[in-house]
Amino acid sequence: MNRPFLRLKHPISAGIWPCALVLVVCLSARLFWRATQMESGMGALGLQWRDATLGWVLGAYEPIDSREPAEQAEYWLREVDRVLEAHPNDAALTMGAALVLDSPGEGFVWRYRKLGSTLTPGRVLPDLDVLAIRRAKDAFRRQCHRRCLELAATAARLDPTNVQWWRLYAVLLYRRSWYCDDATPCDPDWLSTLDECARHDPDNALYDYLAARFCWRAAAEVVVSDAKRGLVIKDAEKFRQAIRRFEQGKAKPYFSVGDADSAAVADFLTHTRTPLRDHECIVNRRPITRAGALLLLDVTSCQDIRGEDIHARFRRGTGVMPRERAFV
Repeated sequence: MNRPFLRLKHPISAGIWPCALVLVVCLSARLFWRATQMESGMGALGLQWRDATLGWVLGAYEPIDSREPAEQAEYWLREVDRVLEAHPNDAALTMGAALVLDSPGEGFVWRYRKLGSTLTPGRVLPDLDVLAIRRAKDAFRRQCHRRCLELAATAARLDPTNVQWWRLYAVLLYRRSWYCDDATPCDPDWLSTLDECARHDPDNALYDYLAARFCWRAAAEVVVSDAKRGLVIKDAEKFRQAIRRFEQGKAKPYFSVGDADSAAVADFLTHTRTPLRDHECIVNRRPITRAGALLLLDVTSCQDIRGEDIHARFRRGTGVMPRERAFV
């Protein structure tokens, strides 16, 4: 017996799947078209697909800036070697490579919140384990700092008439971190390096102020007693040298750390495999951008403490101590 009702199909149900397939294809085509119209669209789309598929096994994508410093170091050393192998004589790319090896991105510090610390009214940051952050940054420095300075020197010598590279080379000797007050320069031969830079940029006070800062920090120690500050001089000759370089810097027409760092890093990043969405953070969070302000703060602070110390001796009626008479 025929059962025709089993062979009948509703016209709507028969066409719903082809229509759905056409809709999916159209929406996918529109998505890809819109993504290609945006500078970072395809990269962002790729990362989203990656997180939705491989992310279930490998975990979500973590920006370079937020990784542990040791992992950041390994990543940048690989990228530097790959990019410079293809462009060995490009001064801008070489300096950009030096700058990314200078210090890790700061996004990782949130990993080092102290147990139970939270944001409270009136506080900008939670309690951070500063010692652990310092150790993590030191791990990056041990892996990268020698290569960083080698590349900075190479960039300056590849294009010696460009004073921007000499300024950045000098500033890379200067450790800049909110989590560490390290007075030692990054290169034991720092004085000859600063003198070489100054020969190419003679009217700039930058090199004298850096020399004064390094000498002051090595020669004297600030002591505080009864809410007053004073100086204990450990190396008289170095202290005199600091004063000479500070006064020499004051006589120069201007002070400049340059403004080529961001452009150099951005140019370098375009040659790397770093996702485009990470570029802005990497460029903007380079601590080299704060170097000028921190250096001026350093040298003026040293000069202020020296002035307070001398003034305090006069007020006590003792005049200037014989061992400091030459420093005034």
